[in-house]
Amino acid sequence: MIRRLLALVGLVGCGSSAEPQQHPAPDAGIVELPAPVAKPAVRTLRQVPLFGGTAVENLLIDPTFDGGSPGIGRWYSNSGTTLNLEGPSLGQLVLSDAPVGLALPVGTVADAKRTFSLIAQVPGGSGPYVVSLWLATDEPLAGDLATLVRVSFANSSSSGLSGSELPREEEPRTLAGRVWHRYRGEVAGPFTMGAYLVIRFRPSKNLWYLQAPEVVPKKLMTGEPKLLLGQAFALDADERAAVAAYQRIPRIQGVPTSASKAPR
Repeated sequence: MIRRLLALVGLVGCGSSAEPQQHPAPDAGIVELPAPVAKPAVRTLRQVPLFGGTAVENLLIDPTFDGGSPGIGRWYSNSGTTLNLEGPSLGQLVLSDAPVGLALPVGTVADAKRTFSLIAQVPGGSGPYVVSLWLATDEPLAGDLATLVRVSFANSSSSGLSGSELPREEEPRTLAGRVWHRYRGEVAGPFTMGAYLVIRFRPSKNLWYLQAPEVVPKKLMTGEPKLLLGQAFALDADERAAVAAYQRIPRIQGVPTSASKAPR
């Protein structure tokens, strides 16, 4: 009897409700679309000439205005009448808005109180050489460019030192607000005892920018238009003394030794 009652109670507990169960209505056809995929940026390939467009025959071994130990093609910053290496320090920038762009660093230098020169030696030869350099200022030029800067090429021979001042091209280039001037000309030889590119600066508040110095034997160049000739002039006492001191740096097989110190 007890088993029958438990069975009946179980049946009553398992009975279904008279009310139908409510089920959530299906989605009314709304489909979530994936977020749009951004298109990849268009990339272009830019060709950069070897050595920043300067000639591979450039006799300036390091045209980047990188100072350092003595060596042909390296730059010295000098003030005074000896090669004391106490001129203002050379810096370097990488600028896209420069005559040869990112391919070569831009050298920077400034001195508001002293006259100084940047000097780099190149090997001698029969000549003529084609010499060039780009120059600008960080801010608008303060002063007269012809008075503040002289770019010259000094020829060393058995008869002494002689100088040729490089002409400045008439049409400058303006890039990112900076006005770039190009000094470029042909300098006759022979350069029997080597030659020197000399950039002399008078004191000013300008921060000077320099790029792509180049010394190339003319016979190795093709398709060049007629160039202006460098004008002969007498180097001043500071330039002559600095070049003479440069020549006295001890050398091994004609190359200045890295451990050499400039004579004072």
